[in-house]
Amino acid sequence: MAQRRVLLLVEDDHDLRAFFQLVLRQYGFDVHQARDGYEALTIVEALVPDLILLDLQLPRVKGTDVLAELESSARTRGIPVIIVTATTAEPAYGNVRCILHKPVTPERLLETIEACLPNPT
Repeated sequence: MAQRRVLLLVEDDHDLRAFFQLVLRQYGFDVHQARDGYEALTIVEALVPDLILLDLQLPRVKGTDVLAELESSARTRGIPVIIVTATTAEPAYGNVRCILHKPVTPERLLETIEACLPNPT
């Protein structure tokens, strides 16, 4: 049996977080959630996920600050991050290759994850 991939979902919108979690669990992902950047950094200290879905507009610690913290640590630098944003611009965010624009459909969510998540070894 294949091991479930671990995702960290960082989103302050309760409804969107619940929607993402439902879709991701249906497709076999083990989903951990954070409501803000501080929670996300705390979770990453205890768990190194296979992928992080990161909203940028977060309370307490902004998503851009979470991203900078992840990229500054050798332990977390290699974790793929998908930026989830309502902006239509395509700005560069460090080593981030994947950006998911809101509103998000289940199909687009899964396509983006598949494109950005490395194949298991």
